Amino acid sequence: MTKVDEMCEWVRDDKRLVFHSGTVERLVTRAAHATGLTEMCILPFVSYTYQHTVNPAIDRLALSTMLSLLRVVTDFIDTQKR
Repeated sequence: MTKVDEMCEWVRDDKRLVFHSGTVERLVTRAAHATGLTEMCILPFVSYTYQHTVNPAIDRLALSTMLSLLRVVTDFIDTQKR
């Protein structure tokens, strides 16, 4: 898959804009079609691989991703209890 930083200069400059980027939206749609998942299951994520300092915008994005995953897992566990 393509690195978003190479595709969208908005996101490269300010990671907080990841959910406002048309480029990211198109990549999410493309990933959803390729995997058969819904777009709600495709979570944009930025790693610290090329960062040399802590970036609160990346931390918020990672936390948002983790919370989404926890919601899915909780829903799955709840349906298994029934």
